[in-house]
Amino acid sequence: MRLFFTKTIIFSLCILFMLIIAMLCTHQASRQKKFFELPPHITGLILGNSHASCGFDARYIDGFVNLGESAEPMLFSYLKFKEFTKASPNIKTVLLEFGNPHLNNEIISSWLASCQGLEYYQPYLSIEETSYLFNQNPIGFVSIQPKSIREHFIFNRTAGFRFGR
Repeated sequence: MRLFFTKTIIFSLCILFMLIIAMLCTHQASRQKKFFELPPHITGLILGNSHASCGFDARYIDGFVNLGESAEPMLFSYLKFKEFTKASPNIKTVLLEFGNPHLNNEIISSWLASCQGLEYYQPYLSIEETSYLFNQNPIGFVSIQPKSIREHFIFNRTAGFRFGR
């Protein structure tokens, strides 16, 4: 029985080690490409949830691109903001839609605890953000890692980036 537990623990540690290595490789590969560069004529971003994605038509606002997504937590809008402004210095204006649900800690916690959509953003999280999300929902966070790795390996083979679900 002791041998079984020892082998099980060793096997589990090997799987965990391979998962961590895959996450680090995915993170590094995603960071090396210039996914977030926007054309020079784009000087503004529209970020937020469905209110932003449906409420602003970037075709009628010169120099803007609408990156809003339905049911998007504010953290994901922040990650988009961070990556796009870092890669595209021509961004001068950001329209960020938010409302009362974004200010309600219970709703924010439930969005983040669900880990829904995290597979698209996981490589762009800082250590602090990763730690926070892991502490909110360790099982959910670990369960999306295979999908995140798959998404970003597929993402690395294609020309465009898909935000959201």
